[in-house]
Amino acid sequence: MHIYLLTAACFEHQLVLASESRRDEWLEALRACVSECGGDLRGWVVLPNHYHLVARVDLSLFAKKIARLHNGKSTQWNREDQTTGRKVWYRFADRQIRTDRHYYAALNYVHANPVHHGLTERSDDWRWSSLAHYRLEDGDERLGEWAREYPIDRF
Repeated sequence: MHIYLLTAACFEHQLVLASESRRDEWLEALRACVSECGGDLRGWVVLPNHYHLVARVDLSLFAKKIARLHNGKSTQWNREDQTTGRKVWYRFADRQIRTDRHYYAALNYVHANPVHHGLTERSDDWRWSSLAHYRLEDGDERLGEWAREYPIDRF
């Protein structure tokens, strides 16, 4: 198993995950998917039209499981939204994390995403992110060190 930055976007950047309840549901589904693969979810952010995960997974197993999850949730949400046949997901991508520098830059990138996309002024204000977990576990000083040592402008 390797650590990857895993990303998928909604087709044409539709706001399929616009509601808080749907983001909650999707985040729980992602956690379960990684766990079912025997993986370890290290970082995450769920936005209204895409998501990013940093996870240690068997990529071939995860790819199969996430494809089924994407399909199942698409069907469910299309029924709920009365949009039968709507394409929900587009472009699942994976990028293997190869160094500590890449790992921490990926986490910083994931945590900065809500601000980058104009969804909030402060990353701390976005609850569908692992930033609060890291703040509790590692503290503000450590997060500040990571931001200085592994800036996302070099990601």
